[in-house]
Amino acid sequence: STPIIFFYGTSMENTSINDTVRPVGPPQDLVLEGERLFNEGQVDAAREIFQAAVEQCPGNALAWNNLAVIATTVNDDKLAEKCLHQALEVKSDFKEARFNLVEIYGLRQDWRKAIRELRSILSVNPADFRAIKRLAKIYFDLGQEDKAREVLAGCSDMGAMKSFIDSLWLGIKY
Repeated sequence: STPIIFFYGTSMENTSINDTVRPVGPPQDLVLEGERLFNEGQVDAAREIFQAAVEQCPGNALAWNNLAVIATTVNDDKLAEKCLHQALEVKSDFKEARFNLVEIYGLRQDWRKAIRELRSILSVNPADFRAIKRLAKIYFDLGQEDKAREVLAGCSDMGAMKSFIDSLWLGIKY
């Protein structure tokens, strides 16, 4: 199955970009143009635009992430992983790139690497519910219920959700 991978950091709302494909202009404009083309199903044109963005500005983590999204859509997870690592080299706290790596590692069933990426997200933001939930699910699916419980118990910012999870856990455990 195709992983759920995310474009990150731009919005197509309130933008007026010429409808023609022109890989010129500031890298942020290229990223917007590439996203527009991708959303219209013009994957090859979007790839060219994102490639132009990283050539103009190799430090454009967003363009690297979006190249990874495109690589994933054409089932090239090795290229996607390489692009995501490049995005993280530029911006180590780029959370969506880490989540995208988690999805790629999940497809490969490389749970050790997926766990490492989720732990990295949680080291920056210990209350990231999305990362907590995904990490607990991986541990649960691996039959490591105690580790799943430990991850869920470690989140103090869950408030009312914590009591729900506690009762759910009791139902699973017994």
